[in-house]
Amino acid sequence: MPIPDTVAADGSSWLSVLLDQPRQDPVRTTLVTESPRTRIFREGPWKLIPHPDWLTMSPEKRRVVTRQELPGELYNLSDDVEERENQWAAHPEIVARLLAQLERYF
Repeated sequence: MPIPDTVAADGSSWLSVLLDQPRQDPVRTTLVTESPRTRIFREGPWKLIPHPDWLTMSPEKRRVVTRQELPGELYNLSDDVEERENQWAAHPEIVARLLAQLERYF
């Protein structure tokens, strides 16, 4: 049964996995993990962990504070699965894009 455009899907079919067939589309392109003090945002190989204070600020305050004042963590898991090299300062454009996506969820 098709899902109407006005309704969000609450899952996806795993039939292709059970039938050992390749999936036509990814199950998810992003992932958010939460705990009381931390939110982690994952997109492709990138894992973003914003500074905890960033999460408690209002959107207006976030626009004033620079990302360098409240640095977080950014890792490319395809190159650094052990999360040893924080890429936050090296990739400000990726930080900005992932933070903007994370903010849309909350």
